[in-house]
Amino acid sequence: MTMRVARSIESVAGRTGETAVALGFFDGVHLGHRLLISDLVNASRASGLVATCLTLDPHPCAILGEGRDEPKLLTSLDEKLGMLESLGIELCVVAPFTREFSLLTPREFASSVLKDALGARIVAVGYNYTFGRGATGTSEELVRLGSALGFEVRVRSPVIVDGEPVSSSAIRGALAAGEARRAARMLGRPYSLSGVVAKGDGRGRSLGIPTANIRIPQGRLLPADGVYAGTAAIEGGRYPAVTNVGLRPTYPSARRTVETHILDFCGDIYGRPIEVTFLQRLRDEMRFHSGEALREQVAADARLAREIVGARSAVDQGDA
Repeated sequence: MTMRVARSIESVAGRTGETAVALGFFDGVHLGHRLLISDLVNASRASGLVATCLTLDPHPCAILGEGRDEPKLLTSLDEKLGMLESLGIELCVVAPFTREFSLLTPREFASSVLKDALGARIVAVGYNYTFGRGATGTSEELVRLGSALGFEVRVRSPVIVDGEPVSSSAIRGALAAGEARRAARMLGRPYSLSGVVAKGDGRGRSLGIPTANIRIPQGRLLPADGVYAGTAAIEGGRYPAVTNVGLRPTYPSARRTVETHILDFCGDIYGRPIEVTFLQRLRDEMRFHSGEALREQVAADARLAREIVGARSAVDQGDA
């Protein structure tokens, strides 16, 4: 079943039927999000309700600020919607986050949005969920409001990975430290970036190590600068890859770039969409005294990347 996407609460108000609603921004759709949503989808099917997600766009910090920078995002809105659909959500309401919306009190949100507009019978939130004016509403308050308004609220306990509660913030912190494997454990999958292949300066090709320069949409989180083993998905295939994030000290760039050397692939891919995953950080960026030294290091990186990707593939096949 194809998930319906509504771009406002008003567009579906009173027309959803009775629903089971997951609430959250769901950046990254990480392990905690996935368990919450899976439980909600199962509950909706058992009770004959429409499995629904209510999320926001843009991130509240983009509108309210209040001394906090808008976080760089782990997923684009389209990526997030695709993941929610794959988990069984039937209706996703993407509410535009405005100052007016932010002024709803917790009771107004519970009554006018959840009960009246969405017909909620079950509502699922994470343990640290906040809502309403000034983010003053808590999951405990939502339980009380639901009891008064006639819907059940289910609060999901934290998922612990490496001794730490899984959260989008924790994943951002892991990636900012270059800890791609720790981020993957919290996400339940390797972190990835999608973009379009742009023309570069051609130096990699002239050295025999062609790279795809990837134009990443603004607002996406880049991992810490360095060289990573991972994969590249392009032209319908997925290949081992070595990806560099940073300023390319040997041939300096004025801004941080993402460029990937795709192994076992040859073709003109300018202007084509590409997705790269980050399995493991191999090393810091380095400045090389010659193109030959750079070529030798990339060859060593490629050998290690093949081993890492091969080991990952063997584990995935074992789980199948």
